[in-house]
Amino acid sequence: MLAGLLLNAFPVQVEEPVEHRFFICGWASGGPAIYNETFEPVWHHDSDDEISDGWVLPDGGVVYSFSRRKQGVAGVVRLGADR
Repeated sequence: MLAGLLLNAFPVQVEEPVEHRFFICGWASGGPAIYNETFEPVWHHDSDDEISDGWVLPDGGVVYSFSRRKQGVAGVVRLGADR
């Protein structure tokens, strides 16, 4: 809610359009995902885990950290470029 208010209060002027893919991963994201330059999903890995952070690796693979607090489990998942 606060982030939405701040974004509306301080509009951002975009000088150049996005021309690359981007990676989304984090808490309440539903799982890591890659979107193209027109903001369409290219790939998504469904997950109910609590995801903390993630990275796209140089080989095109993806790694992300997760936890399942109720079960007392946490770790890292690595998915290959072919996912």
